[in-house]
Amino acid sequence: AGGRPHPHPDPHRSGTARESDPKSLGPAARPMEPREYRPVSPRRRLLIVLLAVATAGAGILTMLERRGQILRNRPSVPVCKSGQRVGCVGGMAELIMAPAASAPP
Repeated sequence: AGGRPHPHPDPHRSGTARESDPKSLGPAARPMEPREYRPVSPRRRLLIVLLAVATAGAGILTMLERRGQILRNRPSVPVCKSGQRVGCVGGMAELIMAPAASAPP
């Protein structure tokens, strides 16, 4: 603060930059001019479509592939013989339920 002026005055302080001159403001403070619309070229459009199809195909193939399938060892349980109801495939299972609520009066 030795009394020397700063080499780059702050444009946001009053009196250092004229607000009517957009060149005196920093690049972030200048209003952006809209760019002219340029449609996507046919080659680029084809590239986008091919990349989308390849990505979708790769995703579907990875979902359908059965590599690394988990093999489950199922315990051998015999099929129910006639009259058998417990301890076999096709038998009856016990069901635990809460008692039914009483009807309101």
